[in-house]
Amino acid sequence: MIATFSHLLEGMKVGNTKKGKTQIKLITEFSDDFLIKMEFHKDQPHLAEETSLRKIIENATSEEGDIQVFDNGLKSRKTFSNFDQSGFSFLTRLKRNPRYEVQRPFWLDDGYQDTDELGFIQDSVVKLYGNVKELVSTEFRFIQYRVKEVTSLMNQYPR
Repeated sequence: MIATFSHLLEGMKVGNTKKGKTQIKLITEFSDDFLIKMEFHKDQPHLAEETSLRKIIENATSEEGDIQVFDNGLKSRKTFSNFDQSGFSFLTRLKRNPRYEVQRPFWLDDGYQDTDELGFIQDSVVKLYGNVKELVSTEFRFIQYRVKEVTSLMNQYPR
């Protein structure tokens, strides 16, 4: 998000609107560290990541075998299912403690090995809950690790 001077540019209203704060959103698409596409949004519906991020992913320049990678700004299980039905692969990080039901294990070779920083928990095929009581019909691969020693990582990569 980019803060703007409201008297110079219209934008999305955010936070305490009495102060007249507005923002614009700039979304970029990269491939192999090279900028491919940039989108600029100033309309209110694009304030939500669910709208703006979904749109750029759906319109992404991709070739067969590409994997779309995005962070947890996009949460809709329906959107995940639509991506799967559209035939492209994606990788994302879910919020903490997502609700799901394990359908079966998904093991490659002999499983995964722990590293010094990460401990393997599971690699499963799951169905995610779309709302409180409803499972989404699409199956997803769910890989879960835990960070072993957060403090040692923080010391290794100081800010």
